[in-house]
Amino acid sequence: MPLRQRYLRENTTKELTYADFSGGLNYRDNPSLIASNQTPECQNIRVRDGTIDKRPGYKRLYPTSLGTGKINGLFQYKKANGNTYRLLTWGTELYTQYGSSQPVSIKTGFANAKASFFVLNDISYIKNGTDYLSFDGTTCADVTTNAYIPTVLIGRSPSGSPNAGTTNESFNLLSAGFKISFSADGTSSVYNLPYTNLDVTLLTAVVNNANKIETTDFTVNRITGAITFTAIPATGTNNVIITAYKASLTHPEYIKNCTITAVYGGKTSATVFFSGNPNFPDQVWHSRLYGSNYSADYFPDDAWQKIPGNVSGLSHIYDLLYVSHSNGHGYLSYVDGVNYPVFPYADINLEKGSDIPGSIQDVNNSVICASTTNGILQILSNTTLNNRLSVVEISDLINKAGVERLDLGLLRQLNLKDAISYNFDGYYGLCVNNVCYVWDYKLNIWLYDVNIPASCFSVIDNTLCFGSNTEGLIYQFDPTIANDDGVAIDAWSTTRVEHDGTPTWIKVISKLDLTAKPMNRGSVDLLFLSRQGVADIALNMQTSAFSYAGFSYVNFTYSTSFFPIVKRKSMSKRANYFQFKFQNNVLDERMSIVSLKIEYDQGSEMR
Repeated sequence: MPLRQRYLRENTTKELTYADFSGGLNYRDNPSLIASNQTPECQNIRVRDGTIDKRPGYKRLYPTSLGTGKINGLFQYKKANGNTYRLLTWGTELYTQYGSSQPVSIKTGFANAKASFFVLNDISYIKNGTDYLSFDGTTCADVTTNAYIPTVLIGRSPSGSPNAGTTNESFNLLSAGFKISFSADGTSSVYNLPYTNLDVTLLTAVVNNANKIETTDFTVNRITGAITFTAIPATGTNNVIITAYKASLTHPEYIKNCTITAVYGGKTSATVFFSGNPNFPDQVWHSRLYGSNYSADYFPDDAWQKIPGNVSGLSHIYDLLYVSHSNGHGYLSYVDGVNYPVFPYADINLEKGSDIPGSIQDVNNSVICASTTNGILQILSNTTLNNRLSVVEISDLINKAGVERLDLGLLRQLNLKDAISYNFDGYYGLCVNNVCYVWDYKLNIWLYDVNIPASCFSVIDNTLCFGSNTEGLIYQFDPTIANDDGVAIDAWSTTRVEHDGTPTWIKVISKLDLTAKPMNRGSVDLLFLSRQGVADIALNMQTSAFSYAGFSYVNFTYSTSFFPIVKRKSMSKRANYFQFKFQNNVLDERMSIVSLKIEYDQGSEMR
């Protein structure tokens, strides 16, 4: 009997596996051409370990809002003695806040404007473009009230002749006060100041180290600037020092109207730099030491630099102060002068500038900034200065999507000049309109967060916090919670668009294997997306495992295994292009996707 020949049908089933999601977001390229570990769209996820997880949620730092209106500033002030103070500004008040207690007002009459903070010589300082305050942990004061009064002339003769005096210190922009040091001749009772039309503020004098009081020890002719002593001062050198006031000689508004601050002094931090004055946007002012005193209250009228663009930020890295401005980038360096340091300016790059002041951050000894035309830039501090390649565009993948998605991309955001930023735990975030473009600079990838209503950011007690842009509330990110102030976090990510190199042929998807990490409370929806816009839930996977951390009877399970969970699903879906979407939008639940394996067959060609 002849043998019957068997014909084995060739197995045409193909497998597609996603086991690495660490490529981040790519708006720039066509969704079918991006790398397999990238995503064309996502929100509220983190992928640092190669899996997909939700970003941390946030909670209130204190229970009750101060009222309607955004938080203007937030800062943690640490003193050398170990005392720590949380400072925040809201409305027209400055507050301190401790633990989870409600904030306590320590200063009223504050301008309702964005505030910045810095610390010098163990004292914190607060600026908002109108006010300039200091806080030492006990007292909050206006810096101009007790600003340094310089001795502008020394060795002056009582009448101004034969010796008109030698220039000593420059006028302080913050103070109407000035001192003239005379060398008494032993015969003159009248001492003529070199300035007329003095302010009404009472003058003071020191004669041979003895304090003298106006109307008691001397009289003043404010029109002529003549001071007449009751007792003739004895002969001496610089032994008569008169303190007078004339506001028209100075301009405190030059300093008080600044909004950008930095502390720098070569390899140390002993000098304060201010910029961002809207009337002089291309100027940088700096303080000067007097004696051995660290100075945040002496800004000489000759201590400023002209910058070739409107300044957007100052960053102290190594022994330079980097200056970002609208036309490019440069730096100020420390040079020892004859009597005091000087800080000459030099250009780095005049092609790619920054016009978003809130974008400036120091990241791994480089400056990160942003512009409304080029996106987010990195100034590499370890490159040769004046090398035009030292300014690098790093947000090319997220700046804009293709013509098919005109709603996607950083550069499509409205009011981008108002964006703010943070640098925390290896992430740089640029936030505007309640969304954040997040650079994971450990992986060098981009992500995207929503529902971040931030007006300012600050690191407090080693956690990232932000002020609300609508309410008098501070929020604190917490990696142990999976909600935003009680609201579910909608986290999702899509795979790239697949067509297996045959975009005109139908693929028949038959099986899915989804692997996830278990967690205290978690689940994931896997959605199938086709070119026709159909979004079907292919499977739902519960990934909860028992743990006392965050225990809830509502989500109770006897499962105690924390090994990866695999769920297999048979299906029959037909499409020439397809992709999948991982999603969790459940209150207090996380998700953590390890891998997805897809089995499919090649069908017929489309007609």
